[in-house]
Amino acid sequence: MRGRPALALGFAALLAAATLIGCSSHGKSHPAAATSTTVGLRRALTVKTYEYSYDVGQLTPLRVAAGRVTVSAQNAGSEGHEAQFVQLRPGVTVGAVVAGLQRDPSGASLSATVTSVGGTGPIAPGARGGAVLNVVPGSYLMFCSLRAADGTPHFAKGMLLPFTVQ
Repeated sequence: MRGRPALALGFAALLAAATLIGCSSHGKSHPAAATSTTVGLRRALTVKTYEYSYDVGQLTPLRVAAGRVTVSAQNAGSEGHEAQFVQLRPGVTVGAVVAGLQRDPSGASLSATVTSVGGTGPIAPGARGGAVLNVVPGSYLMFCSLRAADGTPHFAKGMLLPFTVQ
């Protein structure tokens, strides 16, 4: 219990950074052509997973078009990862969802704050996965609920990405 305040404070800082830039940085460099600073609404998401972040190929906040969205994910990390997607209910913040996930990593208690819209399921290192989502306008969160070797859920280590559907 002693480490919880430090974990919560560190996680809050990670969450704030992810919210401000719209994607996590994983410390690896990418070719300039792979990252854009001006991207319109996306109808398909190409996601690379790392320890413990997502790369969607842009630096600006992620905006997705309402309707059918195809997700293609590649696990470029050395641990298993996933991309789970939830829509936040009106008035619910990303911080509230994260706090709920920290209290109950299974996500069972979040039914009052989010609606699951699907996900890739676990993806082994070096493998690919995918999903087809049907999304409506609103605020969403992509996150990984798998656990690291130390027992910590990946989202608590920064593996989450808020985005908007328009």
